[in-house]
Amino acid sequence: MEEDEYGALHINTSDPEKEPVFVNGVDVGKMFEVVQQQASMLEEQMGVNDEQAGRLMAQQSVNDVLKDKNRALQHRIEGYVAAFCWRFPVSPSTDTTTMANVGKANEDWIGGVSASTGLIFGIPFHSSSVLIIDPATNTADTTTISGLPEGGAKWGGGVLGGNGLIFGFPAHATSVLIINPYTNAVDSSSLGEFSSGGGRWISGVAAMNGLIFGIPWQTSLVLVINPAVNVTDTITVTETSAVSRGYHHHLWVCFGSQVARHCIGRNGLIYGVPDSATFVLIVDPTDNTTDASSITGLSSSNRKWRGAVLARNGNIIGIPRSTGSALIINPTSNTVDDTSLETQASGEQWHGGVLATNGLIYGIPHSSSDVLIIDPGC
Repeated sequence: MEEDEYGALHINTSDPEKEPVFVNGVDVGKMFEVVQQQASMLEEQMGVNDEQAGRLMAQQSVNDVLKDKNRALQHRIEGYVAAFCWRFPVSPSTDTTTMANVGKANEDWIGGVSASTGLIFGIPFHSSSVLIIDPATNTADTTTISGLPEGGAKWGGGVLGGNGLIFGFPAHATSVLIINPYTNAVDSSSLGEFSSGGGRWISGVAAMNGLIFGIPWQTSLVLVINPAVNVTDTITVTETSAVSRGYHHHLWVCFGSQVARHCIGRNGLIYGVPDSATFVLIVDPTDNTTDASSITGLSSSNRKWRGAVLARNGNIIGIPRSTGSALIINPTSNTVDDTSLETQASGEQWHGGVLATNGLIYGIPHSSSDVLIIDPGC
């Protein structure tokens, strides 16, 4: 054992191959061999990882190509549908008998979302379960996702985020409801820290920039949800002075249909359908501005329409709450029609609707026990 001129300590034996060196009982030579083996294994694993990363990148490229092909196919199908409707026009109609006796007719659900699975998920307001509608079979399921608190005016309306999850807006709940439509799991606590009560938001939309906007109900704030990082923010709407406008505190509602197309017109603007207001609220998500003067002159009565859906024909269909017909908004001309889609119903009925893959709109039962089915026509 000796120390060299640089201060390094050297431990040597007369025959290193037969006389190993031990430090605290550990054979230094064998330990070095183990380290070399581990280094070799790590190098081999890194090669495997690099190969897998290459495969994943290749698969992502294939996925991107398939997405582009699917979009092109969807556009082609929409073109075929438009041509068919032009050749064989279909008159708008409503149906309240095909899916009857669902829920307790006690303000069970508000709004719904069409997931990529093809199923429609109704957002629980007073109900303790999520409503699941299968448009292919016209059946309803209230048991698969259950066990939520009864009553409480918890959540209202929902949006399908870009990550495939459903986000339910907090009305009186203290956080956003997150539903995984693939696993039927729910998360009611991790997103948002709001005070209980208030009836803040019961509807909203997913904008083209990936953000989710909650439409003000009993608040002057627009809720902004960023699903990518699970954070929330708010923006103030300045046109909601009840004194100067003279309308009820339930302002606008806008419920969901398919991905990022809830009450968003093909022009990219968001349309809030009037519940008690006399005009349609238009939000431009590109600059967070609002417009309360382009579509006016609607009835000042309360509880008219509760939410809306963008139909395949480009019109936005407002779901009747206590009025006798659905509302048709034409975003191209900024005109409305509140008489053509009669339901012959009275009293609290439906809150929000969903555009299914079959082109029909399903109104979510609130104080009705029947699902409303709307054919928006061509």
